[in-house]
Amino acid sequence: MALAFVELEFTHALGPPPGRYRLATGDVLLLDVRGGPLPQVLPRLRRSRAAPVDEGAPERPVALAVARLVRSSRPLAEPAALLRAWREDEALRERDVAAALAVLNDAIRAFRIAAQNPYVVEVGRWDPRAVRLGWGRPEEVDEGRASELLLLQGRQRPWGGPPLAQRLAPDEMVAALLRTGGTLSGAHDVLLRGLLDLAHDRPDAARAQAVAALELAAGAPGAPDDLLRAAAALGAVVRGTDDVAALADALDEAGALLLALRDHELARLG
Repeated sequence: MALAFVELEFTHALGPPPGRYRLATGDVLLLDVRGGPLPQVLPRLRRSRAAPVDEGAPERPVALAVARLVRSSRPLAEPAALLRAWREDEALRERDVAAALAVLNDAIRAFRIAAQNPYVVEVGRWDPRAVRLGWGRPEEVDEGRASELLLLQGRQRPWGGPPLAQRLAPDEMVAALLRTGGTLSGAHDVLLRGLLDLAHDRPDAARAQAVAALELAAGAPGAPDDLLRAAAALGAVVRGTDDVAALADALDEAGALLLALRDHELARLG
């Protein structure tokens, strides 16, 4: 018997502990950490103690979190045929990867809510260091091995943001904020969380984040009146938007508005 799987490899902790998780469908989600322990997503606060640096200590191997969705419910009669289909059909490959990400994100979200840990966040197609499709015998798959593997290319985030000419280089912004001791409105952070919600197919949460961001922008101290009016007007539009495509357009418009707010805030810092 042969089983197909999708394997996702990350360089950061995912949240749910390593283990074997059986799904309602009969499939199995295998979570593992390879190469050494990963830092906790939100370590418990401890009293720090100084420790001498051992310059002769060997380097630690890179720790990786690996999630493998195994299609236990659908054993393969002809594994070579599936591998051939994967090679020839990008849409099929991406559907299977999306299905694995959806299962993993269900586990991550459940862990976040159970642990009450806001630092545990879902992952997207752009997050894994490596994505592999493969198949193997049950004992191989359970042990993290495979008979055949297909390595996929990485993907960019689904939102590209404004053109480069409209952005301030990140290093310039960091330098400006540290030099002046200034801060930017919380509206920027909230809108970015809304974009993440939209990328993970949570339009209601994205809408709520966008409304909150625009309310913060509309109350930004010292901002030009036209920007404040635009933020308030766009907030009303977002509240009444049910269509996902229209919501995405509104989020893009909100992003452009917050760029103007950012430029104003940086100008005030001097």
